[in-house]
Amino acid sequence: MIYNQFGIYFVTSEYLQKIRLPVNPSELTISYEGENSTYNLVGVGEVIVPRLPKLATVTISSFFPRNEYVPFTTESAWYTPADYVQFFTSLLKTKSVFRFIVNRYDDDKPMFDTNFSAVLTSFRITDKGGETGDIYYEMSVSEYRDTKPEKVSVMKKDDESSTTYLVREKQRDVDPGEFVVGEKVVANGPVYPTDDAVSALFQPVNAVTGVVGRVLPPSSLPNLSRIYLNGIGWVAKSDCVRYGLQNIVSSTNNFRTS
Repeated sequence: MIYNQFGIYFVTSEYLQKIRLPVNPSELTISYEGENSTYNLVGVGEVIVPRLPKLATVTISSFFPRNEYVPFTTESAWYTPADYVQFFTSLLKTKSVFRFIVNRYDDDKPMFDTNFSAVLTSFRITDKGGETGDIYYEMSVSEYRDTKPEKVSVMKKDDESSTTYLVREKQRDVDPGEFVVGEKVVANGPVYPTDDAVSALFQPVNAVTGVVGRVLPPSSLPNLSRIYLNGIGWVAKSDCVRYGLQNIVSSTNNFRTS
């Protein structure tokens, strides 16, 4: 078996969950384009005005092997094609933001890396005749820029001193028994691919750390009291505890993040 050090990673939940492509594509193109504007000025001719660059984009085509005994796989940790398909379709459905990381090597010497926040914009799979079990795919990744509005403090003027100062607004209190979107939790129990209460498909997890992406509305049915962990799936609230309430030691493969 030949393992390749050149690695392409998709990392979610603050580097606590990651997927490495099992077989590297035949080529990897990352597009960086400018958003420059050109004008024709009288007496000058054509001029160009530099603008902020467009979002970087990546297109990847390869396949998920039906077993781990395939030459040129990237590492010994192998998952089934169904696992990879579920992971990437989940990124699309939940609009998850992840880190896209490429570790480059010249033989055994590290080269420069690619590392930016990204979203999955398309994912397509293909079954080919005569290759039953192998799943071929094409995906597109786009760089992500955070444009969420920031909380602005209120400017207030002191009438006595004529001094203007900042007043911080008190955040809304959250019920300590509830989980909120963006909170980090540790799950122990079944993970469901959908929020369907009668779904028989589940996979047990043990001490998996994730970030809350969605919270189902309160329900009188215990099996409907679930939260969605980005890149992982639906888990029962009763099977989750807040991160930091127990010691978790996570074992992951090595990869560079800078």
